Amino acid sequence: LRPSHCAAFIEQATKLDVAVQAHAANGIVVGQLSESVATVNKTASILTELRQSARAAAGNLQILHCDPEWQSLLPMCGDPEPTWPLMRQLKQKLDPNGLLNPGLFMDREVAR
Repeated sequence: LRPSHCAAFIEQATKLDVAVQAHAANGIVVGQLSESVATVNKTASILTELRQSARAAAGNLQILHCDPEWQSLLPMCGDPEPTWPLMRQLKQKLDPNGLLNPGLFMDREVAR
């Protein structure tokens, strides 16, 4: 997200009990949900709120790690970006059989 929005985003994430590490100079914020977040619905709720804030700050929210059974239920790559059609074409050329990260990138619809 925009570096100027990092402090506000971190404050919001902290209020949602998300531990964060920020690289404010480049706008990268890495977070980890608390162990108390034990359901996919609660996770999705927290991530939806943070994703909206990230999008408002010209950013996005990607999920780096989660329980494997949750991966198909959460938008792992964040909201669609304008470059995704080009990236889909490139992925199709490099991985025509869909062997690399099947269902986890742009080859599935984003969960809302």
